[in-house]
Amino acid sequence: MNSADQLATLLADEEVALRDGDAQALLSLAQHKEVLLKALQSDPPAKEVLLELLQTNRRNGLLARSGLSLLNQVLGATSGYGIVKARPSGQFLCETI
Repeated sequence: MNSADQLATLLADEEVALRDGDAQALLSLAQHKEVLLKALQSDPPAKEVLLELLQTNRRNGLLARSGLSLLNQVLGATSGYGIVKARPSGQFLCETI
């Protein structure tokens, strides 16, 4: 299996780990992802394959950011450009409705 195929499989596993909230799996996948990205730099796939990998990676990034945002809301903190403000826990329900 070439690096592009391995990365496609890894990104699918990453999506599952993000949806499951499996931090341990995400840490392990991140290390392997870095290795695969370096391998792709030395032997890039076809443009269509690369675009599909980029799109999948972006979707996973959005999923990760939305999960982090929800976690911050549940914990009662918001962040705005590096500034973290405490907020009473549960207040996010009123703000999102």
